[in-house]
Amino acid sequence: MKKHFVIYFSPGRFIAEQTSKPIDSWDIEKAIEMSKGIKERYGAVPYGFCFTTRERNDDELDSREIERSGIYYLLYL
Repeated sequence: MKKHFVIYFSPGRFIAEQTSKPIDSWDIEKAIEMSKGIKERYGAVPYGFCFTTRERNDDELDSREIERSGIYYLLYL
């Protein structure tokens, strides 16, 4: 079983806050649209995101990351 996720990065106090959401495919436009609804503590909004693909076999309890994209940076005008 394979599932795709998008991980959003927002400014945090010491390290970046991360929010992970499932996504159908590594669709950049859809990930940008989804980012508009994310707010972290103190009103922080995402500055970037990356995609991951996780997989697990039927005999495994937890999934493992098998692929990760680079970071896509968001520019809000």
